[in-house]
Amino acid sequence: MNCNLVLQYMCQEEPGSNEDDDIRNGQTTDTQNYNQLNNFNENVNQANNRERNSVEDNRGLHEPFKFYDNCYARERNQGLFTADQNLQTNNNGYSSAIYTRQNPNGNRRGYECPEERDYYPYWHGSPWKDMAIMVGNLSQCEYYQTESFNVQSKYECVEYFDNAGNPPRAYSRWNNQADCEENDGDWMEFYNFLEKADALTTQAACENENGVDGVRYIWGRPYREITEQCLVALDAPDCMEAPWSRDNHLGNSRGGQPSRYTWTIPKFPSNNLMRCAMRLRYNISTDDYDPMNTNASQNQDVETGQVSPVQQNPYVDIGADNVPLRLASTPHSTVVHSKTDPTPSY
Repeated sequence: MNCNLVLQYMCQEEPGSNEDDDIRNGQTTDTQNYNQLNNFNENVNQANNRERNSVEDNRGLHEPFKFYDNCYARERNQGLFTADQNLQTNNNGYSSAIYTRQNPNGNRRGYECPEERDYYPYWHGSPWKDMAIMVGNLSQCEYYQTESFNVQSKYECVEYFDNAGNPPRAYSRWNNQADCEENDGDWMEFYNFLEKADALTTQAACENENGVDGVRYIWGRPYREITEQCLVALDAPDCMEAPWSRDNHLGNSRGGQPSRYTWTIPKFPSNNLMRCAMRLRYNISTDDYDPMNTNASQNQDVETGQVSPVQQNPYVDIGADNVPLRLASTPHSTVVHSKTDPTPSY
């Protein structure tokens, strides 16, 4: 088994500026609601009402509503390996980023985006910041660290509610530059950041302050906002060898000691009180096939005779008499690292 662990966090100033987006624990264990996007011609008031009528104050919240709304609208990456899974479509008639090999029915868990959750590093932006990556193969560290949204800008399509270009919608169907611009969208570059440096209001002031007191600043467009601003830059995530553990004994390492990672909490130059959430993702790949070089060209296709290299719940002949036993395995839970085909849609 090859295991990678991804530790992430997100923070916001306390109290938040938008109650619907405030990170919080839930007073109940119920998940947030989602009023589905069924009309790309909705106006800004209708979009705001969908959010307002979805988000409940007494329910837990990490990712904001708009993050999932964009995931629901954006077409999924067609270059990804889906094995023998039949990925469903959304109410708008196409398969979006809420459908993956690991989540073919589009099941929702809060406002996380399944495609972003199941693939790392992701090719679009995210509210999460990378803390550390624990890998089974240290040669992967350079790739993960340089492609992390902490240090690598990401692009998304931005469309607008009216022809005047204002205000921008929080969602778009298009996941690549060609489709975006062909449909009158703007293919925009976004940056991740620790916090905004609101006192540095110009690019010159931002760049002049860079490095003062050991704080790095960048001038750019914060994730899912249109106006460029001065941002406190993030460091690349730590990368190290994943700790050894027994199969089916999550958390237990050698000598019965728990697996651990010591995190130095970053300093926020503003000294403002922050509210934060953490996420730990564990990605498990088997050696049945190469997870880093398997893509949509290996998807099962009955018409062409293409057979997926891994099947859901396959029969395996066991013993001298070749007794058929069925393995309780699913291709959508074994591999999460897959590269795309030569013409990926991202």
